[in-house]
Amino acid sequence: MSNRVHILNEVKETYPTGEALCFQRVVYLYDKVAEVDPGFRFMWRNKLKNLKVQRGGACIETLQVARKLIDEMEKQLGLCTGKV
Repeated sequence: MSNRVHILNEVKETYPTGEALCFQRVVYLYDKVAEVDPGFRFMWRNKLKNLKVQRGGACIETLQVARKLIDEMEKQLGLCTGKV
């Protein structure tokens, strides 16, 4: 079964190489079934801003970067981050 991904929101951390680690709110759309899976994912974009498809997902260098992107997405979506 093939699927497509619709990106709803994206925040990113751009590195000196021009590549960017992106945290995305997405919806997976499946062919031949009336089913969708909403969720979040980390993906890399190359310096031309194209998504880099990588087996095993995106390698995230530190938890600090992951937390920063998650916090930015929560702000973009107007969600409470739980911080006091």
